[in-house]
Amino acid sequence: METAVAAAGPERTWQVWLVAALVAAVVLAALLIARRVLNRRLGRAAADPSAPQTTKALHALASSTWGVFLILLGLYAGARVLQVSGATLAWADRAITLAVFAQAANWAIAILNRLVLVRRGVEPEAGGAGEPLSAAAFLARLVILAVFALLALDNLGVNVSTLIAGLGITSLAVALALQNILGDLFASLSIHFDKPFEVGDSIAVDDLRGTVEHVGMRTTRLRSLTGEQLVVGNRDLLSSRIRNYKRMRDRRAVLNFGIVAGVPADLVARVPEVVKETVTAQEHARFDRAHLVSAQGGTLTFESVYYMRDPDYGVFMDTQQAIYLLLYRRFAELGLDFAYPTQKVLVEPGKVSAAGAAWGEGGDPDASRSPGPTRR
Repeated sequence: METAVAAAGPERTWQVWLVAALVAAVVLAALLIARRVLNRRLGRAAADPSAPQTTKALHALASSTWGVFLILLGLYAGARVLQVSGATLAWADRAITLAVFAQAANWAIAILNRLVLVRRGVEPEAGGAGEPLSAAAFLARLVILAVFALLALDNLGVNVSTLIAGLGITSLAVALALQNILGDLFASLSIHFDKPFEVGDSIAVDDLRGTVEHVGMRTTRLRSLTGEQLVVGNRDLLSSRIRNYKRMRDRRAVLNFGIVAGVPADLVARVPEVVKETVTAQEHARFDRAHLVSAQGGTLTFESVYYMRDPDYGVFMDTQQAIYLLLYRRFAELGLDFAYPTQKVLVEPGKVSAAGAAWGEGGDPDASRSPGPTRR
């Protein structure tokens, strides 16, 4: 009879149950209060932009601690006071083991989220709970979950060697079946680490041009100049030649114009100087050169080169318009006229053409003697 009582475990009176409940409540209350105090203090410290990353990481850990995990710790402490039987204690040990590894995985993911957002230059929200969308962060999360799951199973007595071997064979079969998807996925990883462009950059890919809106695991989305959204596969994107306009340090601009020939040489010599003054007066422009490049057809053609310090296309167009308008005013003050396409018609006596006959039919009194127009 004594043996049966011993196997069933010690007798639990209401006093024992009361002590166990008090222990569980005290442990749970202590853990919740500690989490709240740490969240407040670390939150204030992490809000300071000059706070070290260690403080911000500790804030991320405190804020990502689950309440359920703390409740399980409190209940486990109470169960230990009760001195439950072997089978019940084994189940409690398994439950607390799973809870510890799940919470550890959540802490690791919280640190990963903070690292990803800090790398992007974005300050995470309270506790760094921001959701990274890059393929690298997604794969890192999968690795963290897989590692902690295997560690938990190993602590529970499961033979993980066979499981790992089976997962390797399964992964190979999946990789062969999903070659295209995995190609885009690894291309996304390459974009994440190599950073040929980022969200907000204006890029051109072959004959497509737009602003990067989102870089996903399979595709990258661009907003084109005409407003529609362009969706390009990551693998196709990296196999093309990409021009990133946002990373242009200087935009080279060529300004070609002509003036009507026949003005005094002194005025012609002043044109490069006027162009230099006009370009230099612009805030975002840096003058390079201005030269007379040709003089033919009654037109003096000038070529000027300047550089834009701001690569933004809108700023470039505004500056170019300001230069043209200012040049127009300065040339009007100097008595210079911009050249426009003209055609000179010379009439040579003794030649009659069909054009001349038509001209005569138009009412020219000397059409019978006048030749047709000859173009030179």
